[in-house]
Amino acid sequence: MTTPLIKALIYGPPKSKKTWWSCNAAAHGFNVHLLNADPDGWIVLNNPAFDQSLRSRINVIDISDTPTTAAVTLFMSAFLKFTKFWYVPSTRQVYLNYMTIPNDVAFWAINPTLLTPYDLVIVDSLSAMAYSSMFAYALNNEIDLSDASKIDWEAFGWQGRLLSWQLVTLVTLPCHVIVTAHATVYEKRKTITNNFGKKEQLVEWSRIVPQSSSGPHALSIAKHFNEILFTNLLGENSFINAAPAPDRDGGSRVIAPRNYPWADLQPSHLAEAYGIKPLAPIAECPAFKFFNNKAELEGTGANANAPTKPALNITRTLPLGKPKLEMRPLDALKALNIV
Repeated sequence: MTTPLIKALIYGPPKSKKTWWSCNAAAHGFNVHLLNADPDGWIVLNNPAFDQSLRSRINVIDISDTPTTAAVTLFMSAFLKFTKFWYVPSTRQVYLNYMTIPNDVAFWAINPTLLTPYDLVIVDSLSAMAYSSMFAYALNNEIDLSDASKIDWEAFGWQGRLLSWQLVTLVTLPCHVIVTAHATVYEKRKTITNNFGKKEQLVEWSRIVPQSSSGPHALSIAKHFNEILFTNLLGENSFINAAPAPDRDGGSRVIAPRNYPWADLQPSHLAEAYGIKPLAPIAECPAFKFFNNKAELEGTGANANAPTKPALNITRTLPLGKPKLEMRPLDALKALNIV
């Protein structure tokens, strides 16, 4: 019998403790790997109210975008395609060839195939993934985002295909996964002619959705997860809602559909409902290893130069942009600063 794996989406208003809640999974014994795509989102771990004894079980990998690099798209595409790669957080560079890493930089050696049910990967957040996909498209197509008024935006289909591929592949990892997202309202509108002969927009319906590249894409996200939780704040009190509502997605396969006080529905409660007993600490997680420099890695005797190959049978790392910029897979990687 295989170990059940949690694949959860948790979304809600800003500052409703989504990242905090997700990182509390370390209390159940998981090795937590926080892929920090929201700038400085990890700072919640420095809050005095956060259990500091859990910090040793949490890896924080900064994959947030910079003004010149669509780092979230870059990292997630490599993470979900390749069996091994090296990541330098200070420059947001992904390396497929270990020998090209500068000698004096710190880096992560990452092998997603070594993830296990002891591991929990947190992607924080889907909203940052969506923005980064827009930035990647702009870089790939030489679009100046600062001149937004002149952009005839054609990227929604490209972004949607990229994000769908990332989510579909993410939930197939051999570990537990939590994706956080900001909540937004998607309004479906139609154009009507009023009694004065003027055209105006009429809202047909609205729905609370996880923020994504577009409203239609946001409506497709929930189907990828087996747990869909909504965070909400009432005064100073936080709640985790595991119930669906007429105007938003929600629900769980293992817990009762209701609104839980913060303390009554933590990741440990969810894990126990899946039949996952508290895990004993393990010495290290081979899927994510941090090194201060290349000499430190070479001193371990690790086979740093093992060939890197795709983990999945995917012909392209990224969906293509405009046809005029069609690229072979390696060229597409280089265009997003994978060297």
